[in-house]
Amino acid sequence: SFGRAVMLLAEHDQQQRNSMAFIINKPTGIKLSQVLNPSSDPKVRRVTETFQDQPIYIGGPCETPLAVLHPFDELDSASHQVCDGLFYGGQECIEKAHELIEEGHAAPSDFKLIVGTALWGKEQLIGEVEQKLWIVAEARDDQTTSKLCLDSYQSWEGNGRELQLQNHMVSPDGARVWGLIMRALGGEYAGYDRLSQYMYQASQRRGDEAAARIIDETDDDV
Repeated sequence: SFGRAVMLLAEHDQQQRNSMAFIINKPTGIKLSQVLNPSSDPKVRRVTETFQDQPIYIGGPCETPLAVLHPFDELDSASHQVCDGLFYGGQECIEKAHELIEEGHAAPSDFKLIVGTALWGKEQLIGEVEQKLWIVAEARDDQTTSKLCLDSYQSWEGNGRELQLQNHMVSPDGARVWGLIMRALGGEYAGYDRLSQYMYQASQRRGDEAAARIIDETDDDV
């Protein structure tokens, strides 16, 4: 589930040592309108119609209600702040986002819809980092972090085996941002950027099936 995933560490409790993160570069290609049943509640129906064409991202393997990432200070009362210009929230936040859009202060594409999270128990994530199961990258600045997390990425395309990889591996376009971060880290990680570029170019020239074969030949857990 985490192959070439870029994780946003959204919460880390310093006392309880629990952690929560979202994958931000794993689009599904599925729109909200395709997964929500019609509602008789007018308020819910309006909110659904507002975001119906927005793609859903897989935020992690732990099942959680729909969440949203966004950059708006106006919604801070219904959101948790990650850094300047980046927030996340749940149902209340989504409803208030709908109001902000209706007032003309935002667009549906300003919000990233995410289902699922990654959760760690007491000191679990710290232990995994110490075992070098994760590569930790400190954000250069809040503006860059916000843009990286809110950018859109293309999902897998086609109807073959590449779509079967959707739940296990980020798409070639999603892997590009992973590669950029590897290059920024430099040193032993810089070479991974060339792999992500190769995957993306293969998907552009020969389709995602070619990129899927490249993934098969490499380590999915990098």
